[in-house]
Order: sequence, then C-alpha cells, then structure tokens
Amino acid sequence: MYRHDLADQIWSGFVFLALFFTSTFVSNAGISISVGLLAVLTLYMHYKNNYGWPILQKGFLYPYIIFFLLLFVATIPLFDFPSLHKLWRCFYWSLPIFLFYYAGAVRNFPKIFEKSTLFSMLFLSGYTLYLVVTLPEGTRISGTLSHPNLYAVLVELILPYVICIALIYIKHKDYKKTTCLIAAILSVAGVLSLLFTQSRGGCIGFFAGLMFLLLLKVYMMKISSTGISIKKICMCAMLIVVLVGGFFSQIDKLSRSYDYERILLWTSSYHMWEDHKMFGVGLANWKDAYEEKYILPAAKEHDLTMPHNVFMIFLSQTGIIGTFGYLVFLIGIMVFLIKKIIGGSSNYLYYAMLWAFIAITVHGLVDSGITNKFALKVFFSYAGITLAMDRVIDEEKNYQVLREAK
Repeated sequence: MYRHDLADQIWSGFVFLALFFTSTFVSNAGISISVGLLAVLTLYMHYKNNYGWPILQKGFLYPYIIFFLLLFVATIPLFDFPSLHKLWRCFYWSLPIFLFYYAGAVRNFPKIFEKSTLFSMLFLSGYTLYLVVTLPEGTRISGTLSHPNLYAVLVELILPYVICIALIYIKHKDYKKTTCLIAAILSVAGVLSLLFTQSRGGCIGFFAGLMFLLLLKVYMMKISSTGISIKKICMCAMLIVVLVGGFFSQIDKLSRSYDYERILLWTSSYHMWEDHKMFGVGLANWKDAYEEKYILPAAKEHDLTMPHNVFMIFLSQTGIIGTFGYLVFLIGIMVFLIKKIIGGSSNYLYYAMLWAFIAITVHGLVDSGITNKFALKVFFSYAGITLAMDRVIDEEKNYQVLREAK
C-alpha cells in the first residue's frame, strides 16, 4: 500500500510521539515539538506520495463547523478581543483532528495508534500507582495535571479506546495473546486510575457512557435479523443493574460541602444570560461579570472562572446563539456516531468515540466539559484517529479486491 522507506519510518515515530504526549500531557514542550514536526512530515509525505486531502465525513464536519461558526457569530458583536482570542484558542485546540486524520495515511497506522494509546495508559496508570503509594491515604490523585478533575478528563477520554482495543483483541483470538493481556490489564488499571481521582463527574460520565453502549447493544440485538440472543441481553441487563445499583449504593458518599455552591453558580450564570440573552457576556468575561454584579450573597466561593456546568458556560458567555451551536454539535455528533454503530461499521473505534463523548458531556454537567483545553485536545485527536481508521479500512478492502482480481 505505502512504501516503507526512511521518511515513512520517521513519520510513524512522530505519529506515536505526538499521540503519546497529547494523551499524557507529561510535557508541554513534548507536545509542541512532536505535533509541530508531525504536521510538517504529514504535509511532506502527502505532497511526496500524492495521498490527497479528503475532507472529514460530513456527518461530523457539519456539526463541527456550525459549532465554531456560531460561537464566532456570538462573539463578534461584543467587540471584545480577549473573548475572540479565547475562541481562537478553543478552535486551535480542536485542530489535532485534522492532523491525526491526515496522518492516518502512514504505514501500519492502526498498530501505531494501538501501541501509542496502550503506552500512554501504561504511563498514566503507572504514575497513578506511584502517587497512590507515596501520597497520604485518601489523597485525590491529580496525575500529570494540576487538579484531579482535569486528570479525570484525560483518563475518561483515553480509557474507552484502551478497553475497545482489549475487546477487539479478545474477540479475534488470532491476535497476539501478550498484547491482548497487556490491553486487558491496562483497562483495569485505567479504571482504577479514574477512581483514584475521586472525580464524581468523571466517574459518572465514564460509567454513563458504558451504560449507553450496553443499551445500544441491546437495541441492536433486538432489531438484528439474525435473532435475539437472550443470553447476551440478560448479561447486558445484569451489568446495567449492577452499575446502577452500585451508583445509588454510594450516593451518600458522593455529596461534598461545596455542592450548594454549584447551584448558586448556575443561578448567577442564569442571571447573566437574562441580561445578555443573545450574545452572552463573552467567553473571557464570566469571572469579571460574576465578581462585579452577579455573585449571590450566600455564595462563599468568590474567585472562580466558570460556573462548573458546560451548558451554563455557553448560555452565560455566548447566549442563545452559542448555546444553539453547542446543541447542534452535541446532537449532531451523537447522531453521527450512533448511525455508524447501528449501520454495522467495521471501525470498532466508533464505540470508543461515542463512549468518550458521552463521558465528557456528562462530566461537563458539573465541570467545564468540552470547553476545557485538555478535553478539546484529547477528544479531537482521537476523533481524527477514529475517522482516519475508516480510510485505512476502505484502502485495505480495495487492496484485497485488487489482489483477488490479479
């Protein structure tokens, strides 16, 4: 398919490194250097080998464009440079989707993705274990980032891909057993890493994504022409019951002293929107508006930068226009991914992408969600890989057809 020369080997190496540094955030310099060199190599290799520049699938591309376009429309009338700058940074953090999508033309792309993802989870879970052992018992683990909730974002977005890699290896028993075992162990280690963050939003989001996939699987079994597997449906139902039961059994332990503050924040944000319905207060102005006018007398947390709810973030900062853009993005991507899965796509990464998207969306109900820098970079990087995998699968099918024709 592609010639395996020195340039291609170097290209493969930087795909691995760029994904690893983006997945772990262990080094900002590592991210900048590896991503920058990968971009240069990708441009060079596409030009050299005439790989072409196919556009992203329309089912994903249209919600993505509408999302950022409406955020831009909501920000321009404010004539506020800091808000425009913040919008540009959010868009910039989403650009890895194109980088990894076009880097998918590299030779052995699926293997490079799997190795880098597994190595990333090995690093994250290993570092988590080190912190658990060395820090006082009960300490919330923040890993490579500054806060446990941010670390939870990292893990909850990568872990579904690790688990899907493990499952695909288990399903196809002709794969190497060692790699299968490593992927399975890292899946368990990843779940433990997420639990050690003690991030309620992260854990609930992760398991909400799992439950949604199980329900979707049950639905697909019911509409399948091959008949319903009662055993599989019962297993899925039992797993859902266990997960839901486990959640409600711990509901008393999930409450924290500052929970009431969140309600006050959402109320303040709603008041901001009431005064700035169409365009909001601006992406960079929530903190100033909150401290100057909208903080409630009962609120104890004064030095905050966001309302800890992604819908309130868009509503208060970008008004009706920006919130509508987010809803288009949210519903559009969900519909796109569900259609791919129900349609029987052979790309198993769509399951992981849907799982991760639900996880970050649910987490966003009590945090910054997709507006977070780390969430944007990681989600869109893996989204680019997921969409690129479709091209790889199609090219492999065409290659097999040509071989059979000869």
